[in-house]
Amino acid sequence: MENLSITNLEQSKLLVMAGLDVSTADFSVLVNMKKENGIIIIEETPYPNYTITYNQDIAENKNFTAAWSLGKLIELLPQEIVSQYDIEDHEQPDPDGVIYDLTIDKTSVSYISYDHRMRYSEDGENVLDAVVNMVLKLLKDGIELGIDYIDAEEEIL
Repeated sequence: MENLSITNLEQSKLLVMAGLDVSTADFSVLVNMKKENGIIIIEETPYPNYTITYNQDIAENKNFTAAWSLGKLIELLPQEIVSQYDIEDHEQPDPDGVIYDLTIDKTSVSYISYDHRMRYSEDGENVLDAVVNMVLKLLKDGIELGIDYIDAEEEIL
């Protein structure tokens, strides 16, 4: 799939395997395989989920997989995380924890405090890859997605 603003088949599978609820997906991707000159070509066609319910032929097709738009994944990321630890798991001296704010660049996503301490950082070939990597990291660490504020220590306990 050429659209870099929607997860591809591989990214979607990784997100589902990591535990991201498919009901949060805002797209479904129709996956078709065809053979041309002995080469198997996989075509991925994204459909916004609200359009599928109106087309029975599409809705009943078993070749669909959940997919997320870049905007939806960013919406699922907490805007800030409060943690007693930094990116290298060193305990921080702040008794109430450090507030790490979500920061998104062209090829990276990070949680950084006002004084430049970092809790999480993930890179990718583009912003979608970086956001997918961050979602996978947070799910792996038991961080709940889809809410604005996370106290990381409470989530992990």
